[in-house]
Amino acid sequence: MIFKRLFLSFCLILLTASHVGAWPPLPPSWSYLTGKPIGDGYIRQTSGTLSSQAPNSAWVYATGTVATITNSNGALTFGTTSPATTLTAAGTYILGGYVNIITASSTFAANQNIACQFYRTNNTPGAVANSTVYTQIPIMTTLTIRLPGIVFPPIYYTTANTNDAIAVYCVLSASAGAGSVTSDKAAISYLGLFQ
Repeated sequence: MIFKRLFLSFCLILLTASHVGAWPPLPPSWSYLTGKPIGDGYIRQTSGTLSSQAPNSAWVYATGTVATITNSNGALTFGTTSPATTLTAAGTYILGGYVNIITASSTFAANQNIACQFYRTNNTPGAVANSTVYTQIPIMTTLTIRLPGIVFPPIYYTTANTNDAIAVYCVLSASAGAGSVTSDKAAISYLGLFQ
């Protein structure tokens, strides 16, 4: 829970800065990127393009009926809006998000794991590197409980494409003997660093 709050606070700071205008200049002789003196307090870089606009960022929150998590890796699909987004510019991003998990009258004879990850669904589909996060399901018999949620750490993601579709995927290590495992809340976020 504390990691979720810290991550959300970090993202809120970044999103707040993006909504009030361009990033404020640092005191003279300091760089956001290198931490080294640069002269006038504004960002410098030697390659690529650093946008002079506020950062490209968004949160996509799941809404509607709950998503079911099975032992087949797949996108979390909610009734109305699912945690998925499209990055519309080439560049480097920080991805983030979370998944809340509930067992619904579930029975597990042995400890199992739930793995969630960011997954690119187009442009050579595949898991985003270093984005898989796990939580454990304890042994239980017809129990409905909220499990420790999954909070994604900040994940750096670089793309040359202008249409990468990223979704949250989850999978159980083994199916429940009875009942189901669901997610009632989930979100994905991105913050564009260089476009």
